[in-house]
Amino acid sequence: MAKTSSRSLRLRFFDLDVTISSLDQRVLEPFERLYSAFVLEPSEPHLARHFDVVFNSCDFGAQENSLVLDGEKWPISQAMCSTGAIYEFLLKNIYERIQSHLLIHASAVKLGNAGIIFVGNSGFGKSTLSLALASRGAAFFSDEVAAISRVTRNLEAFPRRLRVHQESLALAGIGELGARMDSWFGKHLLDISDIAGTGIAESTALTAVVFLEGLPSPAEPNGSDKAPAIEFLLDRSDPVLFAKAVHFPGVDRVSHEESGGFTTLRIEGQNLGGAVVEIEVYCRDHRICVLDAASPVGESPTFTEIPTLTRVESKYALGTLAQQFLPGRGSVILREEYQGQSSKLILEMIRLFQGVPFFRLRVGEMSQMIGLVEQLAYGPAGNVVKD
Repeated sequence: MAKTSSRSLRLRFFDLDVTISSLDQRVLEPFERLYSAFVLEPSEPHLARHFDVVFNSCDFGAQENSLVLDGEKWPISQAMCSTGAIYEFLLKNIYERIQSHLLIHASAVKLGNAGIIFVGNSGFGKSTLSLALASRGAAFFSDEVAAISRVTRNLEAFPRRLRVHQESLALAGIGELGARMDSWFGKHLLDISDIAGTGIAESTALTAVVFLEGLPSPAEPNGSDKAPAIEFLLDRSDPVLFAKAVHFPGVDRVSHEESGGFTTLRIEGQNLGGAVVEIEVYCRDHRICVLDAASPVGESPTFTEIPTLTRVESKYALGTLAQQFLPGRGSVILREEYQGQSSKLILEMIRLFQGVPFFRLRVGEMSQMIGLVEQLAYGPAGNVVKD
């Protein structure tokens, strides 16, 4: 690899300034390609809150690969360097440090005067549905991050470039765009401006939250009776952690699997919130990079069924939203403002989502899903919150 001079990239994520410095272009490239709208000029004044990142690479003379995050050194495996996982780890750390906005793992659009977010597991069409609506004139907030201002309670844009499969473009009815897009790590890179007639949405009041859900399996008509599980994707194996995890609160079973230089740690049991905290604290103390922590997702829907849209009680909805809180338990909001008390996060969500109706959209044929969402936004009375 040819050596280059050290470079720094400055970005701004709401109330957080981020500076990433490295000799290794692999660390800077994802942010340059996906987050060009967030990039600052070197002369731009700094905000009070900032996050400084330095990546030291063996390929450029360092004794070991490492990230220095606000002065804290984290060893980085070669697998993380070669797969782009450093980007995911840094993005997680950025999300954790944003304090001005509540970040939900969801896509979001503006239809008329209605700000709508779509919450759902990977593969359930939240990005595809948003793209399909954007191709029909909806303004776009984000495909993965619904950012809600803690001051105004408004939805605000998170305008990164989208990474989408060709199949998702085709399902959204814009498959022809793929032929003229750049590709990166097997996906197309899409600027929302590439879709005719749409653009980035301005700050808008939140009007509805829609949960995208699949149909129960025929073998499990009332839903799965399997024990709840959470899987952690770690940058390396740690037998001590595996042995300790068996004794964490609520854990009945622990297993792990090695693949491609990474470790998947799976815990099963009931009321696993305490165990999640224990694992994340252990990993932070021992500088183990947690790249993801989520419940396993079943089979993705086929998008061939007849979709249905129904109201959901806020009690169910707020619990599900809390699980989709993107920064997780490492969030500065949860750790510093609320001293780790998840109940206070729920109370803030109650405040932010007060008066907002919640809906369940059973995933099905895409054109019919579009019709149901447009009906939700534009009428009839009773299915929409008026201005």
